[in-house]
Amino acid sequence: MRSSIAALWSILLFAQSAAPVLAEPTGAAGDRQSPEQGRQQDPQQDRLQGGQQIDQVRPAGEEQAANGRYLLTDAHGRTVTNADFPGQYQLISFGYTYCPDVCPTTLAETAAILQRLGDAAEHVQPIFITVDPERDTPDKLLTYTQYFHPRLIGLTGSPELIKGAARNFGVRFRKVVDPNAPADRYPVDHSAGLFLLGPDGGYIRQFGFGTPVDAVAEWIDALLSS
Repeated sequence: MRSSIAALWSILLFAQSAAPVLAEPTGAAGDRQSPEQGRQQDPQQDRLQGGQQIDQVRPAGEEQAANGRYLLTDAHGRTVTNADFPGQYQLISFGYTYCPDVCPTTLAETAAILQRLGDAAEHVQPIFITVDPERDTPDKLLTYTQYFHPRLIGLTGSPELIKGAARNFGVRFRKVVDPNAPADRYPVDHSAGLFLLGPDGGYIRQFGFGTPVDAVAEWIDALLSS
């Protein structure tokens, strides 16, 4: 499934550069962690895949507890924060529209999670936060997110606000430039996975990249049913 999704997105010309995965799964959602346990997960380790480092978030040794706060803008220019969805859970991922495989896979899985939840999905707001605001214009974000799900909201902002949001989720990303490539062709190394915020906008937990769709849906459904 993942290979076919990546191939399809490449055909649609959104993928123009490589995006190595920095995150390793932090545990199966089926382990039934409590929200408190989810908050205590260690930040993921990252690695640089070569090339010239241009930007970096959360350098080695700089650790902080995730709190899930963000202040960004949607594709229509409206300000959006983690406190703007009272009564709804937020299922959030970070990435960029030029990502060839990890991001389209994650967003396809997000759509599948919502489908598994059925009517209960109305209590979950899916969100995609770009780590490449330079290339991910509002129009491009809107087209990209709507391809995966009509309720998926794409968020962007200034580089400073993007960095702040990433730090608050324990996400690392790096823009890497190949001096032999065109200036607009570069990968962004970034952490992968899904993040869950509660109805109060507070951070609950992360689902590591590769966590099965059914396991994530089951975990969220248990919260909605409690």
